[in-house]
Amino acid sequence: MKKPVMVMIVFAIFMMCTAVYAQDDVTTVYGDKTMYELYEYFYKTDKPAVIAEQRNASVTSTRLYDQLTDIEKDIYDGIEAQIMNTFNGKDNIECKLSKKIYLGQDYGDVQTAITNKLMEETGLPTISYVFFRPYYAFFSLDHPEYFWVDDTRIGYAYSYTEPSGGYTTVTVKYVISKDKSGTPLYDTYLPDIYNDDPAAARKEYEKAMAKADEIVASAPKGSSIWGKLNYYMLWLKDNCKYNEYLDSGTLTKRSRLAVSALLYGDKGKDAPVCEGYSEALKILCDKSGIDSMCVQSQTHKWNLIKINNKFYHCDPTWFDSMYVDEEGNPVKPFGLISYDFLLVGSDTMGFQDVSTSHNMLYQDGLFLSPDVSKNDYLKDMGITVDYQYSDDPEYNYEGIKYGKLDTDMDESITKNDSLALLKIISGIAKGTAKDVNGDGKTDLNDVVKMQKLMFG
Repeated sequence: MKKPVMVMIVFAIFMMCTAVYAQDDVTTVYGDKTMYELYEYFYKTDKPAVIAEQRNASVTSTRLYDQLTDIEKDIYDGIEAQIMNTFNGKDNIECKLSKKIYLGQDYGDVQTAITNKLMEETGLPTISYVFFRPYYAFFSLDHPEYFWVDDTRIGYAYSYTEPSGGYTTVTVKYVISKDKSGTPLYDTYLPDIYNDDPAAARKEYEKAMAKADEIVASAPKGSSIWGKLNYYMLWLKDNCKYNEYLDSGTLTKRSRLAVSALLYGDKGKDAPVCEGYSEALKILCDKSGIDSMCVQSQTHKWNLIKINNKFYHCDPTWFDSMYVDEEGNPVKPFGLISYDFLLVGSDTMGFQDVSTSHNMLYQDGLFLSPDVSKNDYLKDMGITVDYQYSDDPEYNYEGIKYGKLDTDMDESITKNDSLALLKIISGIAKGTAKDVNGDGKTDLNDVVKMQKLMFG
């Protein structure tokens, strides 16, 4: 998870000191906080960003876009329309609100009137929220594939025309961060990993998207949603190694981007941390038509997946975690216990030692979080995954929850397990048949249940 640079965030963020510049009949107002400072503020505040009526709403969409107000959606749409033109790392992202704002005839100070009108129409308590929420939703959660915009280097500005007939037109810009005098703090908003080289950024984007397409295409044909997610999680587990340079703080910016998992899985300081895993999985899901979203706490980032109108936790980082012995030394991958992080409900996640990392922030921050199913997806599917005892001393846990599905005992659950079960039940091979559907018998119905899990 990101470790933001500690900055002094004072109450004045609500009444942000600004620098105002006028050119002809257009006045531009630059905020004096960078986007990263706004991240830090929203994570630390005790004051909810969303109004009470909105907080009680039911979240049914995996897109944060759908929680935005109409004005914020205009800004989000403006970002999306221009994003592929930003590879040079210098052009402003300019979002013109689709409707003029009516201030009335007796509006007084224009800037104050605009602020009050935007607050009234969005229900948000400060103008910085209006400009920050669409940016945050777009880059951090809905579209991790656009990773070449460094959020630590972006500020915002808004400009407005001189009112005529009580109307003014407002334009929002995301710009290279400026100080209070309007002087740029950076030359580019490209991350340092690209050395201010737009061609390198575009090349890495194209390479990462090609790799994502390759992974999606290599999933077993006809896979169900579970089957595809299982394949993607196993791919990340097999091809990535959690970045061991996190504690020393010497890891690169790339480790927090989707490309770390897609292209640099075990490459030292470029290897992924939780953001890299989560954002890569989000991209794979988007390319597969799977309803997914990135969610985060103050210390961690993972995913929620929506299937049959229910949300489930899916954590690719912990799926790839190491088993730790009593001295705290990593010994081996978790094996089948990894499946406690693939499409699991709130009850299962609550039992994990890392459960405090999975306290979703949105209900007390910028956005609302969906209600997650209490049950695991497999239970909702009618598949039995009761604990089975393991005497393997290397595991150091009481049982293997998903052992009934690992027929071939290779510590993963794939179509090979259903084939192995079929051979056992048919008498072709020796082994212990598993009662997968929990009906007290072992027969072809158990094979059918496993096949349905894999291939729908």
